[in-house]
Amino acid sequence: MSTAYISQAPAQKASLKLPVLRPGSSGSTVRVLQQLLNFKGFNLEIDGEFNPHTQEAVKEFQKMNGLGMEGIVDSQTWYYLNAGLLPLEC
Repeated sequence: MSTAYISQAPAQKASLKLPVLRPGSSGSTVRVLQQLLNFKGFNLEIDGEFNPHTQEAVKEFQKMNGLGMEGIVDSQTWYYLNAGLLPLEC
């Protein structure tokens, strides 16, 4: 009877890369954005469309967190949206 040995690679932290979202973006990632904004106290329709209402909520969220108020969701905005919710590396 032979024994097989499995080499274990060091565990690596999984990192989730989220796309930059801006007016005109749409789809499931925009729905996630809208849900996160609602969790943070906004009241958006979860429709998957980065419309003017979503952009205004993003700008307000950015202002509240001392971020640049471009209304574009970049890695820094994702980081603040996910703070305390998901273990993300952005």
